[in-house]
Amino acid sequence: MIGMKSRRQRLVLCVAILPMMCFLLGCFTMGKEFQEDSVRAIQQGKTSKNNVLNMFGAPGSKGIENGEETWTYSHYQFRLLSFETWAKDLTIRFDKAGIVNSYSYSSSWPPTR
Repeated sequence: MIGMKSRRQRLVLCVAILPMMCFLLGCFTMGKEFQEDSVRAIQQGKTSKNNVLNMFGAPGSKGIENGEETWTYSHYQFRLLSFETWAKDLTIRFDKAGIVNSYSYSSSWPPTR
């Protein structure tokens, strides 16, 4: 019949749509994973920009806060079916010499077991 798709065409369509549906109904992640142990290794007045780059890689964003260069690292995970959202944010402020002046870290990530 005209307008009816063949069984093969329907199968190809289902195979193409199934991964997309799993993605949309599953979870997705934004940002780059970083370990809390690395955050604990940051030392105010001692850790340099190069040390931070070695520990975390390139920051997700850079900016200026109160005249100090600021790097931000973020990692988010969203689970659509359970409506769960987990977040980790690390903001590092450097002095004029490129040494960590201060940093802040927050996490709503569940504890690892």
